[in-house]
Amino acid sequence: MTTTGQQFAKMIRTNARINARTRDNRDSKFGSLKADILNDIMLATTTPSYFNEERTNLYRAAYPIWCAWMKHVDGYRIDGQLRCHLAALTPNQFVALIADMIDAGVTNNGLAEEYFTAMSRNLVAAA
Repeated sequence: MTTTGQQFAKMIRTNARINARTRDNRDSKFGSLKADILNDIMLATTTPSYFNEERTNLYRAAYPIWCAWMKHVDGYRIDGQLRCHLAALTPNQFVALIADMIDAGVTNNGLAEEYFTAMSRNLVAAA
């Protein structure tokens, strides 16, 4: 049985054609794939009928992660070392991070802050 996070990751990787070797910027004409994924999450949850029902439900599961990303990562509220680590993620790793956060039950900014704090602790301990 697959979890919601695994279904989300499979859907994103299939639709965006992401694999382990995909770079964040495939071509100079296009922007960041990670920014496109975040934009799709926002559009699917705020614009009715933008995607089909199945995709919309998976994107809605990721909406709290979008909110947390905007507040903590793009808002520079997390540890600088962790911010640098997250910025360096490949699109495949980024999708895996979102899927892990969905499966970890991150449903609000408070839980996301705890998740990022634990992630920061693990990053410092690994160094």
